[in-house]
Amino acid sequence: MYNAELFRLAYVSDCVLPEELDVLTLEITQILERASRQNAANDVTGALFYSGGYFCQVMEGDPDYLQDLFDRIQRDRRHRDCKVVLFEPIEHRAFGDWHMAFAGLELRTSIEIEGILKSPAAINTDQKGRDVIDFLLGKVVNRIRLHNS
Repeated sequence: MYNAELFRLAYVSDCVLPEELDVLTLEITQILERASRQNAANDVTGALFYSGGYFCQVMEGDPDYLQDLFDRIQRDRRHRDCKVVLFEPIEHRAFGDWHMAFAGLELRTSIEIEGILKSPAAINTDQKGRDVIDFLLGKVVNRIRLHNS
């Protein structure tokens, strides 16, 4: 049974920041710090990943708040062409321990983002959205394991 008050929103976007590691690191650090504060205050959890010129993000929380948050995210100067790949009710949070986990920064993409952005079929997009969520969750868990080792 799904909780009508708990949704997951996943999106991908085209990053417009210079592809220099120091610039990306600084900008992503600022994104994570602000998102962590705001998300904690609004009971939002999730993860952010940068891969080969794209941002991938998953957010979990109240559906109305997520829609408002996504509207603000779309206006952010650091990216363009935001595409929701999944917005659905969920039973449990996958990222419940993290107000905004960092799943990593890769200068070369390791997931099929361009296919997600160009997917014309909704059912195909939904599956790719779930693939993004599974991928991000795996990245977050691996980063935590490495950090705790």
